[in-house]
Amino acid sequence: MRREDLKVPEDKLKFTCDPAIFEFGDTSQVEPLKDFVGQERAIQALEMGLEIETQGYNIFATGLTSTGRNAVIREHLKKFAKNKKESGKVFLQDFCYVANFESSDRPKILVFEKGKGREFKEKIDGAYYELKKKIPELLKAENCAKLKEEITKKTEEEINQLFEAVKERSKEGHLILAQTPNGQMMPYPRSKINPDEQMTKDEYDTLEPDEKKALEKNSRKILRDLEKAFSQIKELQIKAEKEIANLEKKITGEAIDAVLEIIAAEYRPSGDDNPGYLEVLNYLDGWKKFAVKNSDLFLPQENRQQLFFGAPTHNGNGNGNGNGRVPAPFAVNLFVDNSKNDAPPIIIETNPTFAGLFGKIEKEAVQGAYFTDYTMIRPGSLCLADGGYLVVNVLDLLRNVMLWFKLIKCLKSGYVKIEEPAEALGYLMPATLNPAAVPINVKVIVIGEPMFYQLLLENDPDFPTVFKIRADFDFRMELNQEHLQNYAGFVSFCCQKEKLLPFDPSGIAQIAEYGARLVDDQKKLSTQFGKIKNLIVEANYWAKKAQSRTVKAKHVQKAIEAQRQRLNLSEERYQEFIAEGSFLIDTEGEKVGQINGLAVYSGGDYAFGIPSRITAKTFLGKKGVVSIQREVGMAGPIHNTGVGIISGYFGEKYGQDKTLAFSASLCFEQSYDGVEGDSASAAELFALISSIAKVPISQSFAVTGSVNQNGEIQPIGGVNHKIEGFFDICKKRGLSGEQGVVIPHQNVKNLMLRDDVVEATRAGKFHIFAIKTIDEGIEILMQKNAEEVHKLVNENLKKMIDLLKSEKELNTSKD
Repeated sequence: MRREDLKVPEDKLKFTCDPAIFEFGDTSQVEPLKDFVGQERAIQALEMGLEIETQGYNIFATGLTSTGRNAVIREHLKKFAKNKKESGKVFLQDFCYVANFESSDRPKILVFEKGKGREFKEKIDGAYYELKKKIPELLKAENCAKLKEEITKKTEEEINQLFEAVKERSKEGHLILAQTPNGQMMPYPRSKINPDEQMTKDEYDTLEPDEKKALEKNSRKILRDLEKAFSQIKELQIKAEKEIANLEKKITGEAIDAVLEIIAAEYRPSGDDNPGYLEVLNYLDGWKKFAVKNSDLFLPQENRQQLFFGAPTHNGNGNGNGNGRVPAPFAVNLFVDNSKNDAPPIIIETNPTFAGLFGKIEKEAVQGAYFTDYTMIRPGSLCLADGGYLVVNVLDLLRNVMLWFKLIKCLKSGYVKIEEPAEALGYLMPATLNPAAVPINVKVIVIGEPMFYQLLLENDPDFPTVFKIRADFDFRMELNQEHLQNYAGFVSFCCQKEKLLPFDPSGIAQIAEYGARLVDDQKKLSTQFGKIKNLIVEANYWAKKAQSRTVKAKHVQKAIEAQRQRLNLSEERYQEFIAEGSFLIDTEGEKVGQINGLAVYSGGDYAFGIPSRITAKTFLGKKGVVSIQREVGMAGPIHNTGVGIISGYFGEKYGQDKTLAFSASLCFEQSYDGVEGDSASAAELFALISSIAKVPISQSFAVTGSVNQNGEIQPIGGVNHKIEGFFDICKKRGLSGEQGVVIPHQNVKNLMLRDDVVEATRAGKFHIFAIKTIDEGIEILMQKNAEEVHKLVNENLKKMIDLLKSEKELNTSKD
């Protein structure tokens, strides 16, 4: 095949968009694009995931950034939620945390239909305030006071009777009862002179010993009677207090029953259509029993620090007595309130934290210590999105792996457990609340790069059971007339939204070429509309600086050049190192066993091509092909595979009639970052063939391409960057008209070269060849017939074998 036949035709160097295909003056005359284009596959998967309500059909949206994933998902969620609202298929719930009167550290969760939770809270609040007003009034009422007075009077009469009996027995024993200075009742000898008074000491001293002994005996007896009477009095007082307490409980209990019965009636079953709320009824029963038992809590009491469930009354959820609100344990914590929502909630969680995603239990400092109760339990996004949709980025979740595993656990079980982050990891924590788990029905959409999807698929066995729908956003679409018109519509949309200058057809054509460049394909357009929008905005900037009324091709090109200039500092540094000779690269002359390979360096937001010298050295031995980078651990597995393929090619091509016996070393000179990939395997093979055949390779060329064991050239990535990287070096040194790049023929469709490269190629100052086989590459690079080169390789290999045999025979004779 003639060398000229392998040149890439000028019209294949890039896709050129003809502005004449756009039949408008500028984009102000174009209908703005309203629909998303190029993502039909992803949209179909997204819609399927949203419509299937079976558990586990959550959605993982994959694709490159700037492909419109977020915008597509947001718009379809809004559309889907609106359709649900209009069709009446919205199912929202309210959640309320309430006191557990049997186990105070385990608050209960009550589930209501939308709006019923707020109604229930208002009813309970109303009941508390009504009882707080009503119970003191009932206890102060005349009827209650009269009954209490009767109990008190009866008790006092019985106490007086006890005292009178003791007094009578005291008189019989010539004693009188009197109080001591400290208030105790004691028997004293009665005066014979004045029977109503105590005996004086002088009078007592005149008594006979027998009389004194009798008085002492009687005194001990009366003391025992007093002790017994006081014990009976205490029992009477306790009895009276109980009777009064029972009376108050009866009165308050009837009031509480009357108030709560009105509430309970609304939650009892009323037929098959209304099964009622059993959990609510159980809670009301516990509320009533606690209220009756602790009815004094409804009475006015200043500065009370009554302990409720082990913690003092505090403000907490605004529920403390100090601010006039309902205190725990009577309060209802309206945990999730959907009373004002009439469509499924859509929550875009941009900064997920453990508390923000799953909820938290707040704490309040009270007198130097931290306290909490169920009124301080707060919901996270997962609970707030119940009945709707939660969107979150996988990278945000994986930054804290605990978030991911907790999310999977919640989605798998259908419940959210409110707990401390450390508890979720299994650590022992100080005693705190253990709230009942919240049942959820939420559709979660996780957005992430394809690599994260694959990583999770391989390492998390629960992942495919929870995320059964993958919506894969493509980064490219077909290049056709319809999509080119869609590009114009998108530009019109951006201009209208951002108040930019309109684009003329030449500007749109340049944007379309940029879209093809982004995907390195002459038959595709990029769907990374985020990057395209950035270019639109920056082109508008340059048009305004030029005081143009429209944005033209030159303004778009200026924006592209400015983007490159902002980001290509590292590229310029590499080129300087090559130009000054720090990195050794030849762009003219011929060398045996030496070739220019091409690589792509990426800095994340900018990639560029750079040439590298590859050398091959062959010598007597039996080691075969050895990669120096592999030997020192600087080569990756793909590159090592390429070296193995070269050995396979050599064996098949030259080892059919003989046992190959040679050693060869391959090296990427001045490679300090390691080597990976097989895009240089063809260049390595050319260098190896050159070294053995002793045929020089033209240094005016650089080569990129992978090779298989049959000697067929295979496509590679980054072809435009690689060609432009070598072109820039040649241009700095001066284009000789002999320089060029050899690429795989399959990569011709990927060519979207810069205009300066295209112009140099058209002018014959630079050349691009596309090859299918190693033989075609040999004829370009070594300027010899491939069969002649292979013959030389075979001859030199045979000479090496003969030399090895001679050396072996010589060594044997010496022995």
